[in-house]
Amino acid sequence: MLYACLTLKCPRCREGNMFVNTNPYNLRKLTHMHQKCTSCGLDFVREPSFYFGAMYVSYALTIAYGVACFIIFKLLAGFSLMWYLILNALVLLLLIPYTFRLARTLWISIMVKYEPNTNTSSSSQVG
Repeated sequence: MLYACLTLKCPRCREGNMFVNTNPYNLRKLTHMHQKCTSCGLDFVREPSFYFGAMYVSYALTIAYGVACFIIFKLLAGFSLMWYLILNALVLLLLIPYTFRLARTLWISIMVKYEPNTNTSSSSQVG
């Protein structure tokens, strides 16, 4: 499940891409998602404002990135607090597009059960 989330795949079949463009750093198409999974037919647009909860997942991911940066830059590399803050801000800015997509993928993965043998002929919605 973790690999499917990190590669931004469908949570039900773990094969189809959730986003139209697989590159999260193409900022013009950052938010463009498929309506349905191209592999199993899972509806990615489950209800209005469904991805509102992904905002909380994004916040948790940002905190995790900050803690990881603190451990790497401050504790292991011995940078001063000012350098840690600068480098942490740069890392967080660079990860914004990927974090946005990862949060959406994790949010829908919480709601949808994995069904490995799902194909387009049986595209019933799980939830």
